[in-house]
Amino acid sequence: GEFPVEIDIYDVSGRSIKKLRAERPGKLVWNLTDSMGERVRTGIYLYLLRSPRTVRKGKIAVIEVQ
Repeated sequence: GEFPVEIDIYDVSGRSIKKLRAERPGKLVWNLTDSMGERVRTGIYLYLLRSPRTVRKGKIAVIEVQ
């Protein structure tokens, strides 16, 4: 397979928020915290996903759920 998979999450200003890594198949879950363990704010975040053969980027919308 294509492992490890790394996902870097950034805010819209380009500041690194969190780095996630998976060594084997399965789910990779972001618990909506930053690298300091603080809950991120509502807004748009950018991600960069890298594996040995793939690079993808996109956006994630974090919304407030009541």
